[in-house]
Amino acid sequence: MMITLIIAAGIGMFIACKITRPVSNLNMAVSAISRGKWDQRVGYRVEEAMQFSIEEILPTDSLQKIQMVIEEELTAEAAGNSDPDRSRIIEYQQYRKDGSIIPDKLREVLDG
Repeated sequence: MMITLIIAAGIGMFIACKITRPVSNLNMAVSAISRGKWDQRVGYRVEEAMQFSIEEILPTDSLQKIQMVIEEELTAEAAGNSDPDRSRIIEYQQYRKDGSIIPDKLREVLDG
């Protein structure tokens, strides 16, 4: 019984450590969106953009690139081969409301 409790607590702490930074980054992104920077850049109001799927926002090659990076990170972490202080910069493209494509960049600090 005590071992189960210790394992559950360990898993909970591990998950909390893994989501703290991404949640913080998401919070900063939401703040930028609420200040109007995002809608000026892509032409959509937040309410409009919320109606789209990710496939409608990102060109196929950008979506595949992001999925590949996520797979690489998950594989490296599962194998124990990831640097705990690593970060990744992902350059991708996204659609604007007028149909044009603009470059964008995402820098994510990853806790191993």
